[in-house]
Amino acid sequence: MKKTILCLLLFLISITTFSQIKANVKMLNGDEIPCDIMTETLDLVTDYGELSFETKYIKTIQFPEPGKGNTILNTIFGEAFRGFITNDIIRLNVYGSEMEIRKAKINNITFLNEPQQAKDYKITVSLRNGDAFYATPADSIINIQTSYGEVKLPFENMSEISFEGFGNVLTKIKMKDGGVLQGIIKDDYIPIKLLSKIELEVVPDLMKEIKFSLKDKFQSIKSDHDKTKISIVESFSPVNKTVFNHYPRKTKLMWNEIKDVSGYLVVVQYCWEENENNPFGIWKEGNYGIDEVSFVEENEFDFSFVGAQPGRWRVKAVKNKSESDEFIKKYSEWFEKSILEEHFDNTWSDWVYFRYTR
Repeated sequence: MKKTILCLLLFLISITTFSQIKANVKMLNGDEIPCDIMTETLDLVTDYGELSFETKYIKTIQFPEPGKGNTILNTIFGEAFRGFITNDIIRLNVYGSEMEIRKAKINNITFLNEPQQAKDYKITVSLRNGDAFYATPADSIINIQTSYGEVKLPFENMSEISFEGFGNVLTKIKMKDGGVLQGIIKDDYIPIKLLSKIELEVVPDLMKEIKFSLKDKFQSIKSDHDKTKISIVESFSPVNKTVFNHYPRKTKLMWNEIKDVSGYLVVVQYCWEENENNPFGIWKEGNYGIDEVSFVEENEFDFSFVGAQPGRWRVKAVKNKSESDEFIKKYSEWFEKSILEEHFDNTWSDWVYFRYTR
């Protein structure tokens, strides 16, 4: 009897804990419903498999117009996945009453889960369809057929993999020590594990780029202004080459926290020219403009992006606010003279690219 009561209590606790996942659901007819999400997992069929997401890992879901396009799911880590939600019904608790709503009636869902910094990952993956996510390889090596023989390369020694073409995918691999190898990947799949605990296998055909994390190798560098050692910032949300479909274009940038600094300099730029070969913009002189340059004290930045076009951002930690004031004061002058890049020294994070479709 005691065992039965204990099991019942544990069951009730699990229900209570799960019901605390808050969300705002916007319906196609314009209704907006604050609620608790009672559906525990949402299943997304993608080009590379069916992914079952626990709702605690989801930040937003944008459903397409009836009969058009893909659903876009963004995680709390800033990742983006496209596909088709197979759950026909989503269960909600609305003001104490349980409801079952057909997904075909929903415009979007915003989960009130707090954004999380991506941790315990080894790679950032960008796919050809615009999906982007963090992961850890399940294998330790990859097999490459070069023009001079087959070689097994360990992931731990790589810094970047670029994929080109379809079928026998031509691959360029950059190693951490500066080595570069080109060839064809012999493996049929690249098995990986996502931050949301999902395991999947992705064919090389679908991949565009893999970047290996340097977060365990933050460099110490000297500021040009005060000669004080500061760690390089690593951006973590949104991930590189994320595509956004929501409007208004409210955007949150996040990066790792650096100790003993006064704050961070953030630069956002927009691109006004793009083509079919490069949907994230043509980053050369005259094709981008100033959108934001700001000093912030926290390791995040909220802004509204300028338009339905590509953009990019980067950030650096500053020891003294006077350093950021000087940069911001001269930013427009440098930009107009096309010498801005000269002032982005190695204290800045890498550029992170994104794009809005509306």
